[in-house]
Amino acid sequence: MAGSGKRIMRGFLPSILGYLFLLHLAEYIPSASAKGQCVWYGVCSNATEFKKKNCLYDGPAKPVDEGSRSILEKYCPDLAAGGLTCCDGDQLSNLNSKIVLAENLIARCPSCMNNFIKHICTLTCAPDQSNYLKPVKTSQFNATHKRIDEIDYHLGATYMNNTFTSCSNVQVPSSNQVAFDLMCGGYGSQFCTPQRWFDTMGDASSAFVPFQINYISGDEPSDGLMPYNPPTLPCNVGVNGQPGCSCLDCEAACPAPPPAPAPPRPFSIAGADGYAVCMAIVFIIFTSLFLGGVYCCNQQENIVEAWRSVDHDGPETSPLHTHRSSVASDANAEMSGAGGPLERAEGAADASFFERLGAKTETMLEDFFQWWGTIMASRPWLVLFLGLCFIVALGHGIKYMQVTTNPVELWAAPNSRSRQEREFFDSHFEPFYRTEMLIITAKGLPDIEYTADGTVMTFGSVFNATFLLDVLDLQNRIMALGNETRIEDICFAPLSSPFEGPVSAQQCAVMSPLAWWENDPDNINDALDGNAYLGQVVRCSSNPYQCLAEWGGPVLPGVALGGFLAPGEPLGKASRFHRASALILTLLVDNRHDRDKLKPALQWEKEFIEFMKNYTENELGQVGPSMFLTSVSESVCFFLGALSDMPAVRAFALFDIFCCVSGTKTDAAADAGEGALYNVFKYAYVPFLMRREVRAAVMVVFFAWLCSSVAVAPHIEIGLDQELSMPQDSFQLKYFQYLNKYLNIGPPVYFVITEGLDYSDTNMQNMVCGTRFCRPDSVAMQLYAASRTPNATYIAQPPNSWLDDFFDWAALTDCCKYFPSNDSFCPSKNDDPCEPCNIQLVGPERRPSPDEFQRYVPYFLQDNPSSTGCVKGGHAAYGHALNYQLNKTRAVVGATYFQGYHTVLKTSHDYYSALRAARGIAANLTETLNAQLRELGAARAVSVFPYSVFYVFYEQYLTMWPDTLKSMGISVLSIFIVTFVLMGFDLFSALVVVITITMIVVNLGGLMYWWGISLNAVSLVNLVMAVGIAVEFCSHLVHSFSVSPGESRIARASAALTRMGSSVLSGITLTKFGGIIVLGTAKSQIFQVFYFRMYLGIVLFGAAHGLIFLPVMLSYIGSPVNKQKLAEQMLRGKEAAVAETSLTRVRAGHTVQTVRQYNFDALA
Repeated sequence: MAGSGKRIMRGFLPSILGYLFLLHLAEYIPSASAKGQCVWYGVCSNATEFKKKNCLYDGPAKPVDEGSRSILEKYCPDLAAGGLTCCDGDQLSNLNSKIVLAENLIARCPSCMNNFIKHICTLTCAPDQSNYLKPVKTSQFNATHKRIDEIDYHLGATYMNNTFTSCSNVQVPSSNQVAFDLMCGGYGSQFCTPQRWFDTMGDASSAFVPFQINYISGDEPSDGLMPYNPPTLPCNVGVNGQPGCSCLDCEAACPAPPPAPAPPRPFSIAGADGYAVCMAIVFIIFTSLFLGGVYCCNQQENIVEAWRSVDHDGPETSPLHTHRSSVASDANAEMSGAGGPLERAEGAADASFFERLGAKTETMLEDFFQWWGTIMASRPWLVLFLGLCFIVALGHGIKYMQVTTNPVELWAAPNSRSRQEREFFDSHFEPFYRTEMLIITAKGLPDIEYTADGTVMTFGSVFNATFLLDVLDLQNRIMALGNETRIEDICFAPLSSPFEGPVSAQQCAVMSPLAWWENDPDNINDALDGNAYLGQVVRCSSNPYQCLAEWGGPVLPGVALGGFLAPGEPLGKASRFHRASALILTLLVDNRHDRDKLKPALQWEKEFIEFMKNYTENELGQVGPSMFLTSVSESVCFFLGALSDMPAVRAFALFDIFCCVSGTKTDAAADAGEGALYNVFKYAYVPFLMRREVRAAVMVVFFAWLCSSVAVAPHIEIGLDQELSMPQDSFQLKYFQYLNKYLNIGPPVYFVITEGLDYSDTNMQNMVCGTRFCRPDSVAMQLYAASRTPNATYIAQPPNSWLDDFFDWAALTDCCKYFPSNDSFCPSKNDDPCEPCNIQLVGPERRPSPDEFQRYVPYFLQDNPSSTGCVKGGHAAYGHALNYQLNKTRAVVGATYFQGYHTVLKTSHDYYSALRAARGIAANLTETLNAQLRELGAARAVSVFPYSVFYVFYEQYLTMWPDTLKSMGISVLSIFIVTFVLMGFDLFSALVVVITITMIVVNLGGLMYWWGISLNAVSLVNLVMAVGIAVEFCSHLVHSFSVSPGESRIARASAALTRMGSSVLSGITLTKFGGIIVLGTAKSQIFQVFYFRMYLGIVLFGAAHGLIFLPVMLSYIGSPVNKQKLAEQMLRGKEAAVAETSLTRVRAGHTVQTVRQYNFDALA
């Protein structure tokens, strides 16, 4: 975590404040009478005193102590050149030992450091201190000396403001913070001002401030003193001709950002939705032409003339096909006359090629299935036995079935980009931490009031003292869990070190707000009066770096608190953390790419989950919080794994199997008559539907429906909300709901640079780093620029740069140390027997040489930040950020990453938009780096890619529409080919089927929009299945129409609908409702939304199109009768035969005959 990046241990914060005023060194108190002279000289403190104070002295300045001249020349060259100062060697030694803390934080911006050090030098050593320093309080040190306890320091307001401005944006890369978060005390960078900054440096309540320094701001003389107002440099102007501070540390150095790209505007026409307008225009044009053709042209009905001879082909006009002969019912007499079958065969001689091919194909299929059916029916027991054996053989495969529970394997293909990038990251840097998280809310507790500085603040109920103590008790019990495996055996401990022995539980990174009270109940109980304990919330949430946890890092309020942001409100340092409505406890556990090494963690997590189940059942009701937990390897999207083992999936498979079993058709049932439903269709529904006005209305209404669905389809939401996949009684459902409601920080994002760069080469360093001399289009600079526009890039914080911190670490003499006995690494906080490395800095950049770079990078990655002065150690922040190979004592850096944070992500749209934006940034970085490598003549290439734990689950949504259209196109094309072949190569019938199916699917898309069904892998599968299911509602009717005789298409459509309508309604539509209703009662929301709603739509829309729209469309543009097919039927002596599909029963006279063949109707 970014917060662990700075090894700011408990004493580190105060020491930062101490360095600023250069407290120890500036221990003086000028006498009011000594104008233009010293106010102190020398140190008046005993060896046992921690705070060193300066001796009062009101005489003239003295010559520079030659033994300490090098220190003065380094920091205060102007004073060294003057030869006279008011400080001795002890004071300069104090200066040298303490100023290093300031250098750690702001030296990366020399202009800031130069401005800042001026008032420190003047305070400590200036020969005319009495002009702007006034002693306020002194005390007797010994018989001959007094020492200063308090002074007034008159500083120019212009100097204070300019210095503050030049330093305000200096970064601390390892912690993703700015320096003022550490240098401005409780105010942090958000509330810091020039006066507050200097007041913090002079506050004697800090253990590291030797005496009180009152900074008095003003540009005019006051109290007889002239304010010290030296000239300053803007941060973008360098010192002594050097480059100014980089854009990363100086806002003024940043080029004017390009105008933000306009947000993508939705397609609109005249301010209205463009799709709706286009579809409205199409609808009006079509309706006008259609109704004009129906009511104005007064054309005769599409009459099929008699088929008397080859020379008299009766045209059956259709806007979809050319002139073509057909069969008329009034030719029946001729065909049944003396000529008999011979004349009919001759009459079919003029049939087209496809008519003959279709008839032949259908005859062959009839013959085959008749033969096959006869064989199966004549040997029922043998067939059943062989079928059972086949089923048992296949069922044996269950023994080898593997249940996929890994959500990554479920939702991302092995060769997908996200899977490959995830594998690269895990194998090079180890996987992202495992997270054990508790989200705790308080029920039935009132808000709390607290008065701070006269302002009444209302705190959320989770800050109730009793509630906090109960949560602390729970936390302590969790930390004590484990029999064989303890939390310290598996936790992430960023500040642990092999030089300090085994990891202890106190070193485990635990993000808990209770750390603000040092996990000590007495710190709460002792401050109950006036709710004073709440002052710690204000103090620690405004600047978490002054309230370090026991493990050594800060507890960030955005991670430890929840529910304080309003909808759409971004997380910021000014967020109302005190209004939090949830406490969030997060324990980080080390993850391993080697699954065998995960066994201890899995064992502890199992015990943890069991403990929490017992706790919530037995004790949580008394406390009042609603607590939900997760212990998963990835903190996001674990819920998807349940999809592989949901009971409703098995229920659907069983339904599909048993729906194929049909009952026995008895003669008694056949003799029962045609049935009431059949008669309703024949005598009521069909005559009504085939009326001219009704048919016209149907066409208009269904086309309007289609246009409206096309208009809204582009607006279907893409994605899958996490909680939809969980059963309603699942604790993880509540966890995801609370995660979405209360979590107010975005997930970390890593920008990975693959192998190929030589980081010891200065030119290649400048391609990556973000400090001075680095290229303006370097990786760090571009990532920082991206963080400045979070609304477009979804990058909330500038990713940290290990290279920048390594440069600072190498430049500090007290950071790099080694054991002289074996030249091995020594922690920077150790003294004897360690010695400094004395890294030689070369070039104008003042960086380590290539040889020393390779030698000391491993030292940097092993060194923890410490309170002794070296706060730039890279172990906590960058211990896993570099993948390097050690060749004896030299390290060659390979792949590396830069870690930042996404903005707060709530919806699926947020997640895949963040992924898209991160990939856009990475693509630009890749292009830039490779172009720079070509400039350097390097025959190599690198790539940059972003990685976050959720990318593998949301990558599919980046191409969801193309994938959907491709899948639907393939499905519809397949249906067209199959229909075209099995319907006897009838092109027009196949087109009618495809048109109807397309309308059903498009209208189903409209249902998805209006009923809140998002487009994702689940709904895409349902859409593909809808194509197949829709065939059942269309093919029977279309095939029956193609062979139905009649004087017109209306008559043929009526006959086809009369015969097939009742079967489609009862055999296809109604039989599916049982399974659909079962889905409506499922506990899992994913089945309620994506299966119940969509399957209900498939059946209802399929029935509506098959029984209403399709017959009407056939009455207008249906295909003619296949003459060859009809002739073949007659030659085979099937004048009275009627085909029966699996859903059709046909009567011939008074005898029921079941024949498995395609639908052909007699001429009678």
